[in-house]
Amino acid sequence: MKTLKEIKEQFEQTNAGGDKVNILAYHPEQKYPIIAEFFSHRWIPVSYTKEGSVFCGVKEESDLIPKRVGIDYSKLPKDTLCEVNLGGGGAPVLRYSDGNGRFYQDGKTSRTCDYSHRTMEHLGIKVVENEPVAWFGGECPIPEGVKFKVWYRNGGSSIGYTGFDWSHGSLGNGYDIIAYQILGEL
Repeated sequence: MKTLKEIKEQFEQTNAGGDKVNILAYHPEQKYPIIAEFFSHRWIPVSYTKEGSVFCGVKEESDLIPKRVGIDYSKLPKDTLCEVNLGGGGAPVLRYSDGNGRFYQDGKTSRTCDYSHRTMEHLGIKVVENEPVAWFGGECPIPEGVKFKVWYRNGGSSIGYTGFDWSHGSLGNGYDIIAYQILGEL
């Protein structure tokens, strides 16, 4: 179970709208366990989910911002476009991930690569904006530290960084995520 100190270390001291935030208490057994206040012309009390959202699944300007963590590139979905620095003084090149932390060469993807040779050595990676991808439910496909956009069955969309429900309800909930797009790194 997390402590108040760990919760404070998990989030930035400003919310998504740029307002200063003070996290005051943490009650893990509650639906909205993070008790805080944010300053928008005056201090306003607010409760958050454990992911830092005011409302489950809907992004708001008063939501907390998770502190940037190192991205586990091995958890990127297959065929995620990234800028890869191969070293040798050359400019970074665009490559598609193989889903295991390595990258296909020469603009190949999992659909066009007929060989297993991938770039093995690199000095740095930067996730860049990708095309939208259809989503049919399941575990979150996006590692922490990556910014993304989701589209809902009801026609709405949100930009996020954590805290979304990626599963699909058996009744076709209007907030089921039907597509996502990786936008880059936080």
